[in-house]
Amino acid sequence: MKHFKGITPVISIIILLLITVAIAGAAFTFLGGYLGAYTEKAFIITPGGAFCDEVAGKNTISVIVQNTGTTEIKTTDWVVAEIDGYDLITALKITADLPSGSSKKIINTLNTGDAEWSSGAHILRLGTSSTVLTERVVCP
Repeated sequence: MKHFKGITPVISIIILLLITVAIAGAAFTFLGGYLGAYTEKAFIITPGGAFCDEVAGKNTISVIVQNTGTTEIKTTDWVVAEIDGYDLITALKITADLPSGSSKKIINTLNTGDAEWSSGAHILRLGTSSTVLTERVVCP
């Protein structure tokens, strides 16, 4: 009677490791598309970057942001931009695209009668598909 020998333990461990690496690679590829959306349009408001100045007797709220993501943030990529509920996107107050790694003033809103930036604290909300930030802005 013949005895058949199985594969050696070393060969079986190598095969199991190859299967594990293949599964991990497939999972990384699958999840990479989902995770990229959370990092490509990320940003921060620079320290002191949300501020209020008085210009010609009117309060102006400005916002300087830094693109920390991997792609340019265009003016159409902002999903939330408001001060005290006043929609800055509809009012076309976001004024610039933001290349990856750069800092720029993207909001410079003068009080034009459609929003009152009175003295005191105001709540700024700004966001893309990756990041939504809330900042407090105090006007003199």
